[in-house]
Amino acid sequence: LFGSSGLEAVAVVTLCACAAYSLREILVRIAYSAKEELYVLYSSILLLAVVIIEFAVVHQFMDRGMSARRALTVLAIGYAISTVLLVFLLRLPLSVSCWFGLKKAFLDSWRGGKWSLMTSFVHNLRLQAHNFIVAPLLGLAALAEINATRVLVTPALMAIPPVSQIIMPMLAELRAKGISIAGKQTAATVAGLVGLASLY
Repeated sequence: LFGSSGLEAVAVVTLCACAAYSLREILVRIAYSAKEELYVLYSSILLLAVVIIEFAVVHQFMDRGMSARRALTVLAIGYAISTVLLVFLLRLPLSVSCWFGLKKAFLDSWRGGKWSLMTSFVHNLRLQAHNFIVAPLLGLAALAEINATRVLVTPALMAIPPVSQIIMPMLAELRAKGISIAGKQTAATVAGLVGLASLY
């Protein structure tokens, strides 16, 4: 896993990291929907600890230092371990899962969630648009510099995903009770995010 880097090896490790990350994100959404935010916190703490330990091991014992393959392997292992913890904490009835149940769940979710899916897709496409535009026009070095400068605004942006993941299930419940209640909660959330961004 921590051998020399190569295009094929990096592709395989990238695929593993994406798979582990995607599975963990699904479980995170399930935990938020079940109002088990502490499970997500425990999983995130474990992920952080595992990644720090792995990087320390690589730095201490790998003579060639860090490479793209090794960094992706570290992330893949961290995501996989934290995913296992979430599976254990959520105690999902995986043994009774079936294709028809999954299909019904997807159709039920699609009726009210298709707009959220398209909104998330457009939002992520907008966030990553510079990667598709800058790289062919200015090269990878310029793209790396642009992504590095984005780190300066990252702390403020980091608050949006966790807040939205916690707030959205609550807003869905409040919406069933009335539009005015959900509207007040939405306004308070937006005001809080704007205040945090302004303070930063």
